[in-house]
Amino acid sequence: MYTKRNTAIIALIAIMLTVSGCGAAPAGTASETPVAAMPKVVKVSDVQKMKWEDSAELAADVIPFVELDVVAKVSGDVVDILKKRGDSVNKDDAILEVDQTDIAREKEKVDAALQAANEQYDKAKRDLADSKKEINLSIAKAELSISDLSGITQECATILMKVSVSKGI
Repeated sequence: MYTKRNTAIIALIAIMLTVSGCGAAPAGTASETPVAAMPKVVKVSDVQKMKWEDSAELAADVIPFVELDVVAKVSGDVVDILKKRGDSVNKDDAILEVDQTDIAREKEKVDAALQAANEQYDKAKRDLADSKKEINLSIAKAELSISDLSGITQECATILMKVSVSKGI
């Protein structure tokens, strides 16, 4: 086995040396001349009139350069389309006309909701004012009760003094 292996290695080295020697050109041959020094061959022909085909058919997919999504600010039924496919459109240009009845109904609903909210706000303001009045009345009652109690407390203190003086305490 050792000899077969050595023989295979020697054969491989011999083949590699042979192949590498085949590609080299001998010194002084034409392959050593620079490419720029060699003359270039150019084909020249006369100009002739020729007829082009009348039409050419090509299969292709057309992809837009810019693609934008159109977002509507309102919803409803379309009454009229003002722009056609391919027409140029500028900012704020109307593209289509929408039926106004749905928009009018929606506006009425919003106006009613606004009026209801304003009425609730006014009621809340009145309730707040009434609550403040009630609180002020409660404070006044409490102050009156305190003054009554302080008068009663003074009367009790006076009675106690009289009793203690009469008993000799």
